[in-house]
Amino acid sequence: MKGDINMTIKELRKKYNLTQTDLCLKCKVSLSTIQFWERGISNPTDERKERLIDLFAEYGEKYEG
Repeated sequence: MKGDINMTIKELRKKYNLTQTDLCLKCKVSLSTIQFWERGISNPTDERKERLIDLFAEYGEKYEG
């Protein structure tokens, strides 16, 4: 459902057929960072969260982290 703020990074990534590598390149972070975010080991910094918000907004999604 578009605009579902409860979707996780992984769910949104998969919904738009993005690989973890695609996401790490778009967010300018390492692959392991994306993996840690998706596993809940760590959370995006405010700067990275803004990049995710902007990225998913391009797809019409509202991501609030």
